[in-house]
Amino acid sequence: MTLEKRGALVIRLAPGGDDRLQLGLKEKRIFLGWSDARGLLNPDLSWEQFRQIVKSAHYADDTGNRRSGIAAGFLWQFIHSTKRGDYAVVPYGDSFYVGEITGCAEFKEENTSDAQGEIADTAYSRNVEWLNHAEPIPRSVAGSALRSRMKTRGSAADATDLVSDIEIALDRAASGTSERLEDQLRERLVASAVDVLRAGETLIDEREFERLVASVFTAMGANTLIPARQVETGDDVVATFPIVDLKVIAQVKYHRDPNIPTDVTAVQDVERGIERHDHVHAAWVVTAGEFSQEAEDYAENSPAPIRLVNGEDLARMIVDLGVRLANLNWGANQ
Repeated sequence: MTLEKRGALVIRLAPGGDDRLQLGLKEKRIFLGWSDARGLLNPDLSWEQFRQIVKSAHYADDTGNRRSGIAAGFLWQFIHSTKRGDYAVVPYGDSFYVGEITGCAEFKEENTSDAQGEIADTAYSRNVEWLNHAEPIPRSVAGSALRSRMKTRGSAADATDLVSDIEIALDRAASGTSERLEDQLRERLVASAVDVLRAGETLIDEREFERLVASVFTAMGANTLIPARQVETGDDVVATFPIVDLKVIAQVKYHRDPNIPTDVTAVQDVERGIERHDHVHAAWVVTAGEFSQEAEDYAENSPAPIRLVNGEDLARMIVDLGVRLANLNWGANQ
């Protein structure tokens, strides 16, 4: 029997901007707002029907589907894609909490917000068992990729690729240590992978870099596609995760020199890429180098679920997922 892979999401317990962490800890729940969008638990809804409910409730005046599609994306993940046994990471100040999801999504009428705002909108929720004795874990214990993901400004973000990072952080919190021998070895492997990624066209070119990113998604369990095109459309790689019904697009830039960072144009391109697809839960911009501050600021403030993946982030995925670089036929013409 094949065991289903554990997933993870980062979620903020602040519906409507109101801090409700203590409520979540007390009631052993994680939750989202959006209770005006009734009926989202219906398993027979198509993606278009699901998105239309969100749009009618919250974005009725919008002429397009961009904002409603983004909101519907993380709601769909929370309600339909996330499963029992997945991790929920809840950032809070300089620390974070981790829970294991124990129940299906629910809608509780008594937890919808009232006109006076005296009741927090926590109607869409899932039960969790808080790990680490429901105690906060310092962010300093987490690896750089997990710390970066916890900076997401949206209500929720997928973190399935960071399950091993979450478990390492839990182990460190339990033992009271910050680093072990295996962590040191892992970091050396990551540094070596970064060197390879930035070695230049003797080893890899733009097209091979796209194939590498696609291989990372494949190692995560996705069906991947590199669309044929003549112009830039912001979706160099399309990854679909059939088990959890999740779609991610990636804009790929082989900018290997960290001193010449990938600029904001790449982030704007992936926003346009989102508009080309239905049912996109996340959009990545991947580079072998680094990102400009303008690109980071733009991504952080975008309503779209955008993740920036620099060379070190990608190298860490390669090491953790065991992507077999030897099978990638470096430098071949495509």
